[in-house]
Amino acid sequence: MADLPILIKGDLPLKSIKPTAKQVITRFTKYATEIVNACDPGREGELIFDEIRREIITKNNNGNCRLSRMYLLDNTSNGI
Repeated sequence: MADLPILIKGDLPLKSIKPTAKQVITRFTKYATEIVNACDPGREGELIFDEIRREIITKNNNGNCRLSRMYLLDNTSNGI
């Protein structure tokens, strides 16, 4: 063991690389057969999902997955 040319003093610093939301969505849309839009039905929610659909889903999945829409009128556990 003393003959090995490895010199490590102390602990090696470990850095966690946290993926961005776009990277996570891109990774999962490659294998998706259906994607459900459960965003807020207002303008902002529709804009967010439309951007995701246009930039990520269509490019990575070649448009081969079905898109569905889920409307929730009540966001309590009983309403869902």
